[in-house]
Amino acid sequence: MSRHPFLHTTLAALALATPLLGAHAHVTLEQAQAPAGSTTKAVLRVGHGCNGSATHTVTVQLPAGFRGAKPVPKAGWALALQKAPLAQPYDSHGRTIT
Repeated sequence: MSRHPFLHTTLAALALATPLLGAHAHVTLEQAQAPAGSTTKAVLRVGHGCNGSATHTVTVQLPAGFRGAKPVPKAGWALALQKAPLAQPYDSHGRTIT
């Protein structure tokens, strides 16, 4: 995995900024911690819904300023992204990200 120096975050920040309570599914992070200022791969595990209900929707919301997120599709699930213009563009590998 390539390192991206502009991605300064921790899994804790991701966990706090990730409301996954639409179906009240039991969601955990595969790895609970990461060194501050490092890049990391955050894997969310969705075990099951509550009261016998299946989990049918998972929403992940990243905080403003978060850089370098890349969702990975799961077989049988639809993946939709909503993007918004950045308040402050940044350079990534010679490209301006807006």
